[in-house]
Amino acid sequence: MKVIIAGSKGMLAQDLIPLLTEQHETSSFDQDEVDITDKGRVFEFVGSVKPDLIVNCAAYNQVDQAEADRETAFRVNGEGVKHLALACKEFKSVFCHFSTDYVFDGKGNRPYQPDDEPNPISAYGESKRAGEVFVHSILSDYYLIRTSSLYGKHGPNFVHTILRLAQERDVLKVVEDQVMSPTWTVSLAHGARRH
Repeated sequence: MKVIIAGSKGMLAQDLIPLLTEQHETSSFDQDEVDITDKGRVFEFVGSVKPDLIVNCAAYNQVDQAEADRETAFRVNGEGVKHLALACKEFKSVFCHFSTDYVFDGKGNRPYQPDDEPNPISAYGESKRAGEVFVHSILSDYYLIRTSSLYGKHGPNFVHTILRLAQERDVLKVVEDQVMSPTWTVSLAHGARRH
């Protein structure tokens, strides 16, 4: 297969690209090469490759900052995803899009299921849900993977922060009102490759 991976410099993509390259002809790009908010550039790149599959690892993932920068969050996580989905439709590619548990409100008392009703309560969650809605409305052949609390060796994350702070401080203060399921990017990459 021919595969394009968007967001190639991200934490997940850096673990996923080597796995996909073992079995497929892969092309990848990051924002400095192809900005997914530029529809023309997306279509130009996808049209030059004509992939069987596009995997979207690109995202605006600054959860707290999204509250003050809603426009950028929606441009990347909504409009950018729309452009990739439209390119998939145009070039008859399957789409694999990574989303987040932030599309839910966090009020449940059990793990979320794929058909649970989204109800985002933050700008970040709303922007990621906007991307999902575009995917649902444009495509019939796609994979939507919602993940939570990514950590890995290729980028800043909660685990790195805690390890750094543990070396700097005698006492750590950490939020205790949140429940999460940390996801190792290597495990997620292997799981995505299997499907």
